[in-house]
Amino acid sequence: MVEQLRAKGCASITVPRSREQDLRLSSVIEELLIKAEPTMIIHLAAVCGGIGANQAAPGQFFYDNAIMGSN
Repeated sequence: MVEQLRAKGCASITVPRSREQDLRLSSVIEELLIKAEPTMIIHLAAVCGGIGANQAAPGQFFYDNAIMGSN
């Protein structure tokens, strides 16, 4: 996605990484929005771990992904 956006002329692209920013926290989202001042947001973040992980903790996966989308 980033490569395609750059190829189309998008010069400023912010890609938050989970090891640096917890997108489940609204305060982190607010900081990112203040810093990046985006004109567009494309939400592709997700917590995933395969079939076994999803079977072991389906509620946690659902919550994490739902709250990221809500924020």
